[in-house]
Amino acid sequence: MLLMHQKYMTTTKLNKVISEINKKFGENTIGRIGTMPEIETERVSSGSPYLDWAIGGGFPLGRTVELYGVFSSGKSLTALRTVAEFQKLGKSVVYLDAENAFSPKFAELVGVDPDKLIISQMSAGEEVFNTIDKLLDTEVSLIVVDSIASLVPQYELNEAMEKQTIGLHARLMSKALRKITGKASHNKTLILFINQIREKPTNYGNPNITTGGRALGFYATLRIQVSRGEYIKENKDIIGQQVKFKVTKSKICPPFRDGYFLFYYPDLTVDEPQIIFDRADELVSMLLLQNKITRRGAYYDAGGRTFQGREELEKEVRDNDDFFKELNALWKENK
Repeated sequence: MLLMHQKYMTTTKLNKVISEINKKFGENTIGRIGTMPEIETERVSSGSPYLDWAIGGGFPLGRTVELYGVFSSGKSLTALRTVAEFQKLGKSVVYLDAENAFSPKFAELVGVDPDKLIISQMSAGEEVFNTIDKLLDTEVSLIVVDSIASLVPQYELNEAMEKQTIGLHARLMSKALRKITGKASHNKTLILFINQIREKPTNYGNPNITTGGRALGFYATLRIQVSRGEYIKENKDIIGQQVKFKVTKSKICPPFRDGYFLFYYPDLTVDEPQIIFDRADELVSMLLLQNKITRRGAYYDAGGRTFQGREELEKEVRDNDDFFKELNALWKENK
C-alpha cells in the first residue's frame, strides 16, 4: 500500500509539472507519447528514383542534410534536381549561393524555374545564418546552402590575410546549427548543406574530411557522399559522367546504401531542350533492386517481354514511351 501511495504521489507531481511546463511554453511542449500529436515526416523526391530509394523515399522536411564530395562530383546538380521537385509541388525554395556560381540557364536545364527561385549571393557566414534564421519564420520549405566552404566568418572579412583564424569556421557552424536545427524542425523546412572535402596530412585513417568542423556531422539527419564515377564517352569524346552517391549517416533509413545516376553534359550555348539525365538506366536499376525485372544471365524479363542484354532493354525504354510508362508505374507500385 505504501509503495502504491508513493507511486500515486510521484505520478501526481509529474502530471502537475507537465501541466505547468505546457502552460508556460505552449501546448504539447512535453507529454506522454500517446497524448502528443502524431509526428509525420513529409518527404519530397530528390528527382532521382535511385537516390530516393537510398534515403528511404525522398528528403524529409524539417531536417538537416549534408551533401559532400570533391569538386565536379555532382553535389550542386543533386541539389538543383531537388529544388526542381519542390517547385513542382508549389513549395517555396531559397538558394543561398555563397560560391557566387549559380547559372540560371544550367538550373533551367535541370528542371528549375529560375523565375520562381529566391536566391542570395552573400558570403559572410554570420549574415547567411541570420538570413536562414529569419527565413525559418516564413513558409519556405527548402533552403540550399552552396556551400559551407564558401562561408566566410565576419572576422576574416574584417581582418588582414595575415591574421590567424584557426577554428573560426568550426565555431561559426557549431553556434549556428544549435540555433537553427530545432527551428527548422518546427517549421518543417529542409536545409540542404553542400560541403567540400579536404585532405588531412596524415598516414592514418581516412585522410578526407569536410570543412566547417564536426558540428554539421552531428546535427545532420542525413549525410550523403557524392562522387564522380566513370565518364560516359561517345567515340573518343567525353559527353557525361556517373554521379555516384552513398548514404554515410542516416537517422531515417538504413545507412550505407549507395547508387548512381547518369548525367550528360549540356551545351549551354544552345536554347533547345536537352536530355541530361538517363531515365531509362535509372528506372531499370530500380526495378532490378525491387526484383520487378528478372535477370537470367544475359537476358532480362520486363513487362512480359524478354530482352537480350541490358542495352536492348534500356533502348526500348527510351524509344517506346508506352513501355516506359508501364515500367514506371510498376516501379511506383508499393515502392
